[in-house]
Amino acid sequence: NYSPFNNLGVPPLHNAFGDWSESRFRQFLRQRLSAAELRELRIDDPARCDIRSLLKQQAAGFSANDTSDIHDPAWRDPSWLDVPIWNLYKVFKQQVGQEALRSFYRAVKEEAALAGRPDFLVAGNDLPIFGLGWAHDEWLDMVSTEFSPAWGLTTGSRGIMLPPRGKFAVVCRAALAHQKGPFATMWYYLRAPYDKFAAKPELAKVLAAEAFANGVFLKYGDVPDYPGMPESVAWWNGFVTRAEPRFASRIPAGETGVVYSPDNQLFWVVPGSHALDHNRQPHSFEHWGIATLLVDRHIPYRVIPDWKLTPAGLAGFKTICLPNVECLDNAAAQALLAWVREGGNLVMTGATAMRQGTAGWFRKRNTSALASLARADMSADGTKAAKSGIAALELAGNDPTKVAVTQPGTNAAVPTAQSAVSLPSVLQTTNFGLGRAVWSPRNVGLDYYLADDRAQFSDQLATNGIAAAIFDPASDRSALDARDLPASVGIFCHCSPDRHVLFADLVNYQLDPVHDALTPQTRLRFRLHLPAGITAATPETITPDATAPAALNIEAGWAKVELPELLHFASIKITCRK
Repeated sequence: NYSPFNNLGVPPLHNAFGDWSESRFRQFLRQRLSAAELRELRIDDPARCDIRSLLKQQAAGFSANDTSDIHDPAWRDPSWLDVPIWNLYKVFKQQVGQEALRSFYRAVKEEAALAGRPDFLVAGNDLPIFGLGWAHDEWLDMVSTEFSPAWGLTTGSRGIMLPPRGKFAVVCRAALAHQKGPFATMWYYLRAPYDKFAAKPELAKVLAAEAFANGVFLKYGDVPDYPGMPESVAWWNGFVTRAEPRFASRIPAGETGVVYSPDNQLFWVVPGSHALDHNRQPHSFEHWGIATLLVDRHIPYRVIPDWKLTPAGLAGFKTICLPNVECLDNAAAQALLAWVREGGNLVMTGATAMRQGTAGWFRKRNTSALASLARADMSADGTKAAKSGIAALELAGNDPTKVAVTQPGTNAAVPTAQSAVSLPSVLQTTNFGLGRAVWSPRNVGLDYYLADDRAQFSDQLATNGIAAAIFDPASDRSALDARDLPASVGIFCHCSPDRHVLFADLVNYQLDPVHDALTPQTRLRFRLHLPAGITAATPETITPDATAPAALNIEAGWAKVELPELLHFASIKITCRK
């Protein structure tokens, strides 16, 4: 397990303490905290600090019946989120966990090199569903994990679900952000209530195709838990083996980045639970929902973890989405401000940056660290007010003194020197330097994740302008234009390292899981933007199915692709020439 499962378990109190942890925490207090910070925590002598006693005293203050009972409801009290000593202990556990994994990785690599095996693989379980910031791609070669479309610690009882409603792609993409290598592997468990879908070959083929299109191989064992049959698994693996030279080396493409923040997941951990409500998790559901919405709207994206919110990590993205990232370190905020000022497009939802990150123990801020990009109250109270229509601001240009105020129940706005941006009242748009920021107090992704009818919800978003205001201008359709593709087709983009070979992997989601019936899709059209200076390109269709190849025409720098038929999977490979 490359996660905190064995030292911040289920529930967290179950194995969060021990002589070594408590001794290290006292060292942490002495070495990291100032005298003023110790006074804030009411710790007179760090050498005598008893973390368990301090937490028990706090639980007693939350009316615990028995502070020695880790299942007492007081340990799940929401007020723990604002208890400094608990937040500090969580940060300490994360940092020593990182140190341990980093040291383990280094030791394994050094010994393997001495033994003549410099390519020795270190793979880790539990990611990305349960990581909480313990694992970084600096000390992990490959995610090799377990996954179920049903209940999960950060997916709730709704779970990711099966296609066509659920998109496993979003988990695959988050996994790749935790590792060095290009591919991850997963055990995919079909357990209750999905056990009735086991041994269905068409479902297995769709899942394998979707996983591969997003850098993941599904592992298989001859037991009822796994999708498909030996024949369907051999069918897919045989195809990939034969086609491997044609795929060669490729990397995920996409200029939109969606932040996945294990630090924010850690913030929501209270002593008795990893979430206040496992079925409504502010950051996790917002991430899964926005990522799924992007897949459904055919906008290529890559996952950026919070530890890469640096100038170097932001390079190469045109758009960054912060899905209810309430906790954000000052350094990350400064990097984002500079990135927007230089031309980036930032999308923010929820109470963005209203708390410090791990460096500041999740302490509340009076105003958001990114307030200059929204010029509105981004706190929980402010988002509640904006969502209810009590006060909605529409910014005009760069000048915070020139705003149009829309009052509840009216369409009248105070005249301004500049025309205000016309957006729904729950949106805030700001031009900042050469860039642009959009803030929505509404957790669009969480709502999308929980929607019973995601297609209808997507239509509602389009009708009121939220989706268009946030995502379509954000993507700018500058690399892929797949608006003509139905939502029942997934399209995932890759390119060669020199970007002169483009790949568009198409997955058919038109599946009836109950009857294990897959409906072919026909006459699929999309456009890929070609690199500058390219005047010719050769298409190649890589597919396990006996279907007709794609046709390609070049027009004004775009490769216009038409695929006559899609059954399970087809990768359209475009080799560019000058």
